[in-house]
Amino acid sequence: MRFAHPDAFWLLALVLLAALVLWRSERARTRRLLLVADAGLLPALTGESSAARRTVRAWLLTLGMALCVVAAARPQAGTRVELEKARGVNVVFAVDVSRSMLARDVRPDRLRRAQAEISELMERLRGNRVGLVAFAGVAYAPCPLTTDTGAAKMFLRSLSPDAVPQGGTAIARAMATARALFQAEQRSASDQGGRTGAASVLVLVTDGEDHEGDLEAEATALKEAGIQLYAVGVGSTLGEPIPVSSEGGATSYLKDEDGQTVLTRLNETALQKLAEDAGGTYVSGAGGGLNLETVQAGIAATQKAELESRLVVAYDERFQWVLAPALALLVAAAGMRPRRRVKRALDPAVAGHGVMP
Repeated sequence: MRFAHPDAFWLLALVLLAALVLWRSERARTRRLLLVADAGLLPALTGESSAARRTVRAWLLTLGMALCVVAAARPQAGTRVELEKARGVNVVFAVDVSRSMLARDVRPDRLRRAQAEISELMERLRGNRVGLVAFAGVAYAPCPLTTDTGAAKMFLRSLSPDAVPQGGTAIARAMATARALFQAEQRSASDQGGRTGAASVLVLVTDGEDHEGDLEAEATALKEAGIQLYAVGVGSTLGEPIPVSSEGGATSYLKDEDGQTVLTRLNETALQKLAEDAGGTYVSGAGGGLNLETVQAGIAATQKAELESRLVVAYDERFQWVLAPALALLVAAAGMRPRRRVKRALDPAVAGHGVMP
């Protein structure tokens, strides 16, 4: 026996609270009646079975609610082996980790904002394959395509400008590295009985500044390979200094050879041209966020293919065994109404008790 949602047992505290409220309510009712009549008169005025019925009804409600909580925890017993087929697309996130991504025109800075929003999108893409490419002057793949979203997010959180020793923004190399990941997956799919590979989506997140390499040639290669590109621009076009260090509460910024503070700007023109050459989509993040909702909608509209098949252990649900008696108890409680029994004549012994002559 196991429970799929054991956290639901915290709701038992609410059941106990409800039981306490019912108990206090009954005691308060008794105290109010004693204010207007002697204890000996209460059975005659309220009916001998009234208190008992209210007690039974309270127990039925309490037990019924407690069993509903147990049912909500989803008790499971018995196992069976099933073949699970996962369907989805392959998505690679190529993230710019150059020094310019430390600019704070996007809060808290360009890189950390990109990491946060990509992490959220990865979470919403569970069931698909996701991969990761980091680039500055060079590019590398810290995480190949995988359905383990948690592992991909862990690698994403570890990205920093120090992870790539060479400065610059080698967008073309990042695209080539991502394309190699897709090609490796396609070869793996073809080796597995000729299965057709899933659709490929590249999400390029960069400020597009100081790009290196032949972007036009690489964009053409992506288009020919059938890889869908989303070029996501991050930052502002106004210009922002690049922080180098913070000591004693003061922040120093990157300067050029003439001692002038270097300003970094989002190069939307280059990214728009890149998306156009690749037959992809440019997504502007100049407004503060990365607008990855556009990317998610595009991925959702992409045709899914079988990613993998695996044997999984499935547990048989047993919540209905608990839910059925819970509902029966609640229905019984709802149908039980404490009735006041009115006597036609009081018992002489009771009538003479406390009555003025």
